[in-house]
Amino acid sequence: MKTTGKSAFTLLELIVVIGIIGLLMGVALTQFGGSTESAKAAKCETNMRNLVTAANTYAMEEKNGYFPPAGSFSYQYVNHKKAKVEYHNYRIGWIAGSENRRGPNNDFVTDSPVAFAPIPFNADELSLRNALTNGSIWKAMGGARTAYQCPIHAEAMRKYHKRSPGWSYAMNMRFGYDKEGYKHYAINKEASDASRLLMFAELQGAVIDVPGCVLQIGKDELKNRLKEGAPKADAVLDYTTEVIGFNHKLGTRGMSGHVAFTDGHIEKLLCPKSGSLKDLTEALCLGHEISYDGKAYEDRQR
Repeated sequence: MKTTGKSAFTLLELIVVIGIIGLLMGVALTQFGGSTESAKAAKCETNMRNLVTAANTYAMEEKNGYFPPAGSFSYQYVNHKKAKVEYHNYRIGWIAGSENRRGPNNDFVTDSPVAFAPIPFNADELSLRNALTNGSIWKAMGGARTAYQCPIHAEAMRKYHKRSPGWSYAMNMRFGYDKEGYKHYAINKEASDASRLLMFAELQGAVIDVPGCVLQIGKDELKNRLKEGAPKADAVLDYTTEVIGFNHKLGTRGMSGHVAFTDGHIEKLLCPKSGSLKDLTEALCLGHEISYDGKAYEDRQR
């Protein structure tokens, strides 16, 4: 009787097939990971666009057309008839601060302008809720807390601090707020340098171990910074000491960070390979014209 032989894969053929399958899975995972990063970056960009739109809405509703201040503050009027300071006026920041420096009778202990105490982005839940809901643009933002959070930054907070941050962005200190008290930096919506003047930037510190960028944050440093409360990470970008954040991976191109300008447009900046992030941050916050040669940013007004 004639029998029909059954063909079978050899060991070598199985190894080749498994290798091809593994290669395809690796490519698929890489593509999926890249798409996920892109989606998170797109969400962050949308958040910043909504923030600057809300600030412009606030400015249009104001009689004098001024944008909301970066941080809350109060200042006082002089009553010339009684020759003393007795009236207070309040400006609430895009994210509200908490009142401080009160006297025993609930009056201010100084006649100089008083800044409200800043709140870090990972404060207690009640403080965060009050800061957001009492902020000057909360209604214009549709009352959505997630609109204040970059997905990348929120993930880092949940990993190291076990909860989401209140917000992931900071507003240029030049907008009507100074940490030592009120100085009239209030900016009208018709500002001549609106296309160059930074309004919002990402907070620094969500991405770790980044090669090829000026600023590198190690795992231990980031973990300690988040666990200890990151006291400087409030809603106000003090460009004299702080820098903008670069939190989004761009593959071999390095990292990028979103910045929102007063005229409403958003730009994606590449993390520079040389130069000073502090100089870049200051140039953007002051509304200077900048250029980029692929390695460093140049302030053209210096």
